[in-house]
Amino acid sequence: MPKGNLSSGCSSRPGGTGGRRRRSWTSATRRCYTRSRSVDSTWSSGLAANCKSSFSKGVVVLGEVQTICSGGGLVKAVWAVACLLSVIVYVGTAGNVVSAENVVNAIPESQAVSQAGPEYRMGPEDVLRISVWENKDLTLDLVVRPDGKISMPLIQDVVAEGRTAVELANTIHDRLLTFIKEPQVSVIVLQVNAPKYFVIGNVLKPGTYSLRSETSVLQALALAGGFTQFASTRSIKLIRNDAGKQVVRKVNYNDMIDDAGEGNYLLKSGDTIVVP
Repeated sequence: MPKGNLSSGCSSRPGGTGGRRRRSWTSATRRCYTRSRSVDSTWSSGLAANCKSSFSKGVVVLGEVQTICSGGGLVKAVWAVACLLSVIVYVGTAGNVVSAENVVNAIPESQAVSQAGPEYRMGPEDVLRISVWENKDLTLDLVVRPDGKISMPLIQDVVAEGRTAVELANTIHDRLLTFIKEPQVSVIVLQVNAPKYFVIGNVLKPGTYSLRSETSVLQALALAGGFTQFASTRSIKLIRNDAGKQVVRKVNYNDMIDDAGEGNYLLKSGDTIVVP
């Protein structure tokens, strides 16, 4: 393939600089080019070998994205790096099914960001990152089980449901003291998957809560720590989205605790309780 700038040295891509013009490929570039929807270990190994020997020629194609380049100087260097990265990615994943769990585990600890506020109380299906400083075997990503627990080496089952990240970290710390001197534990909520509701206003612990089966307004208020001294207990509101429309129901605390239990509705995911 003749040397030159990008427009004269590359086969065309849709909308690329090369327009409609196509040039013949060298044998090294042709070996490097593969058009396939599926990736297996044989393909990846061949890609790695061919790309390694073809860096001086140009770059390769991944899946159905066609990019064939040959040029000088900076162009070669840039595309060579791209080729190397493609080899790393595909060889690393060849033969494996990419799942949500693999994606979560691929997040470096330093880049993990909590997807929930500090007052969020965890529930089933939430994905947590547990980190114990200088203990790689105890640093892992876990999904809260349907029974509300997680399992860790050394300490076995720990209840996560209904706790904040800080509360869970403190519990794990206390359990690990039997095995590790002053463990430093952190908990990050990577994914919030549990059904949830919100309690705001004049309660002691406002925030986001995971929705347990058949949780009533009264139970939700109890989990939120009860009322502050400024709460207007006769003017509580339950806000719910029903078929795309916001529905507001007024709730009187005194009515909920009498024999009839009027207004003690069962909550649905997304409900908000407002205590003025």
